[in-house]
Amino acid sequence: MKTLTRCKWSFIMVVGLLGFTLGCGVVIRNATPPPAPCPIEELLIDENVVPDEWWLYSTGDPATRFGVEFEEISFNSSNGRMLYDVYREWSVRKAQDSYRDLAKSYFSLQNNLTAWDLPPELTYQSSVADQVQIGCAMAISSQSQRCQFVAQYDVYVVWFHASMSEVMTYTDFEAVLQNIDERMATCLK
Repeated sequence: MKTLTRCKWSFIMVVGLLGFTLGCGVVIRNATPPPAPCPIEELLIDENVVPDEWWLYSTGDPATRFGVEFEEISFNSSNGRMLYDVYREWSVRKAQDSYRDLAKSYFSLQNNLTAWDLPPELTYQSSVADQVQIGCAMAISSQSQRCQFVAQYDVYVVWFHASMSEVMTYTDFEAVLQNIDERMATCLK
């Protein structure tokens, strides 16, 4: 009799767990993202702030995908590459988590790069972003410097990365950061 009761209880548990799992799956599949504060295309950097020596290389989806929607714009020059990715997350909380993951990943110690630090020439402070990390590292093999910016603005997470040279100075880099902030401020007001 005990065995029959145990089997009956186990069967009820399995059926209940299966029902719960399937029920959650239906909710997840039918979930729709909240409306965007603004079209993501409006958050791409203005090509007028990019130095003349850079040309538009591509637009489209960034290779690293997360969030509800994402967009990437990249530029090339004779001295390197510049990338700008914008991601929109499901919620502010999810954007905070994604920002932390992205910053941890992109500012980690990597082969062929010196440690990331903030040079004294980069003084830009965002008054719009909720979280920000800026830093530069030197590519050991080519002795070229790379700077990047990761930030979270409400439901958006952005990454801007540039090869630094005479065609991308710290002043140019900060002009792009200012343009990012201006576009985010307009979107989120």
